[in-house]
Formats: sequence, C-alpha cells, structure tokens
Amino acid sequence: MSLKPDFITRLLFAVIVFVLSAATCRAEMNALPTPLAGVFSDSPSVKSEFFEIYLQEGVELEALRKQLTLPVALDTLIIRPVIENPESLAEEVDKLFLVVSHLLDLHLWNFQSSIKVYLADQEMLELLRREMGLQEQPEGFYLSADNAVFINAGTVNFYILGHEISHAIQHSYFGFSQPEKHQEILSGYVEYQLRKYSDTL
Repeated sequence: MSLKPDFITRLLFAVIVFVLSAATCRAEMNALPTPLAGVFSDSPSVKSEFFEIYLQEGVELEALRKQLTLPVALDTLIIRPVIENPESLAEEVDKLFLVVSHLLDLHLWNFQSSIKVYLADQEMLELLRREMGLQEQPEGFYLSADNAVFINAGTVNFYILGHEISHAIQHSYFGFSQPEKHQEILSGYVEYQLRKYSDTL
C-alpha cells in the first residue's frame, strides 16, 4: 500500500507546526522573569551599545574594568570600531561582544541584553540556592528568562564573561534555547579561544 502525496504533505505540515509551536512554547516559558531580576532593581548601571550593566552595591567600577580589560591581540578580531563611550567599562564589554560574535560567526547588530554584576555574599548564595538549586556561587551564568548575564565580581575575567555572552548571543540569534550540550560546546569553544589570547590555558 503506497501513501498518497497529499497525505505525506499534510503529515509533514503537521510535524512542522508541532515543532514550531513547541519551540514557541519553550521561548515563552523562558520569558518568565525570575526573582533574581529584583536584586538589581535599584542598582547603578552603565550603558553600552549592546548592554545595560548593573552593579550590585559594593562592586567597584574601576576594579571591574581592570578585570575585564581585553588583551591587545584580540583587537584584530574586532570587525568594526566600537562606538566611543566615556565609560571605559562599557567600551571593554562592547569590544568583548564583538570578539565573541566574530568567534561564533553570529552577528547581531541590534542585540540588547544586560549584565548584572553581583557580590559573592551569603544573601546571594541563599537566593541562588533557593531559586536555582545551586549549592555554590558560580563565576557566571546566563538566564534567558531575564535576558541577562550574571557574573561574580570577585572571580570574573574577560573569558568567563565571554563564555556567558556567548550563551546570550546564541539565545538571541536562534530565538529559543538550544539543548544545553550544544550551547556549552559553542561557549566552551569561545572561552578556549579567549584563553589562548591571554596565555591562561
């Protein structure tokens, strides 16, 4: 018994609709805000071209800028100049975004996200444990629900931030969360390349 072409067409259409609706549902679930968003509601911020950078009270701006300063060798990977910004932290973060975009070969010129820099204190650890099930404070992570990169001010450097920015770019580019292993392979590649330029392998 052979299947009619009309039946095959309808079957393929049904499968495509199912896959697209599942992806949309997942994206909508990821769009729900998390309690972590409220931690930074009154925090000072620095605006860059691609990010709003929020600093938890007690985070020192100049110390953070030094931690995130890129090696000069990475300038060769920036395919367009960074818009001049009086805040040097904003400039370093935008340069890092352009480098990560180049390494991934995913270019989003209208990209917007936020970076939230937190202090590794007991209050934050309790929040991470309660809301995310984490038993220790990570160096950084990306939450698609908040469209935000969270980084630990005490341990962050440019390749850790680059790894997390990679997650944000992937989520924005593809429109939904890929399987975790796929994301980590690409983000791990980005971190490896950044570490090569800083001789920290």
